[in-house]
Amino acid sequence: ARCGKPCEVTEKEIDTQIKEIADQQFSGSQEEFTAALTTRGITQADLRKSLKASQQEQALAEREQAKVTYTDAEGQAYYKKNIAQYKLVAEKRVSHILVETKAAANAIKAEATPANFASLARTKSIDPSAKTPGGEDLGSVSAGGLLPELATVAATLKANQISAPIESQFGWHILLLRQINARTKPYDEVKAEIEAQEIQVKQAAAVQKVMPKGNYVMI
Repeated sequence: ARCGKPCEVTEKEIDTQIKEIADQQFSGSQEEFTAALTTRGITQADLRKSLKASQQEQALAEREQAKVTYTDAEGQAYYKKNIAQYKLVAEKRVSHILVETKAAANAIKAEATPANFASLARTKSIDPSAKTPGGEDLGSVSAGGLLPELATVAATLKANQISAPIESQFGWHILLLRQINARTKPYDEVKAEIEAQEIQVKQAAAVQKVMPKGNYVMI
């Protein structure tokens, strides 16, 4: 009631949502839809009331979320309070490019450098993870998660050294050993991450303050 017009839900909107439920869950069959309601002891009126309440709460949540603000000073304060989580220890990490044949691996070996390794992984690797930024990273050498054949080769590599092709059950791998030096991530590097995280926290708290306890019919 305090939300007013922004939280109003029309009967037409409820009609649309009911049709979507019938189409998506019952292939548009009104008979099956009605039977499902009857089996659960639910009337159409019950369903409409529940759907309306749910949409009103969603609108109320969106209104409260839109009110939330976050300042750079808050971000700086969070960063200083949680500085420990932004400290990176020194470690050796392995990136890889996976292909199907030794010939393809040899071609990549001839072309690869530490600078272009990540871009080659995104365009040539058959590992689905490599299609996303950082997805070519297999983790720390000391973590123990590498395939035995890869771990053996990784242990012999020097920083920024690229391996010869290595065969595994998945295909042929080219490895790059990366030396990560100990450092603390600067605020500017993690600012966006902190802001997104803390805005989400504040929005959840804002919604919790006004949100009524719902009792909804589930179809």
